[in-house]
Amino acid sequence: MSTGTIARVTVGSAEHARWFGANPAKAWGERFYLLYAPLWMTAIGVVQHTDTYRGWRDAGHLLFSLALFLPLWVLPLLVPSQADRGRPLAARYIFKINVWIWIPALGRKVAIGFHRSFPSSATRSAELGRRGSLHQ
Repeated sequence: MSTGTIARVTVGSAEHARWFGANPAKAWGERFYLLYAPLWMTAIGVVQHTDTYRGWRDAGHLLFSLALFLPLWVLPLLVPSQADRGRPLAARYIFKINVWIWIPALGRKVAIGFHRSFPSSATRSAELGRRGSLHQ
């Protein structure tokens, strides 16, 4: 394989470039995320564009979030990659990447607090109680 140097980093030639990882389990995970991303983005866009979420209470927001989140954990359990079949759950690539995604997300929530960031009846009344008006 011929190599070159770009910004002091040795790289392979263009004919050996890959779109997905060399590890088959990793490549399956990358494809899964690339296929799933447009689905959840479209769902969120439709809900925001139609203002459907405005009528939801906390349970509605939670159910919508779970409906978008659970496929990332459940589908790989039901249909693991060929390379991950037979491996324990903690050894599977898709499990590891999901854990690594959750670590910074959870850290951010701990750092800024576990308050809600979407308007609901509970957050509106709490905001009104704190400031006396929602528009100050």
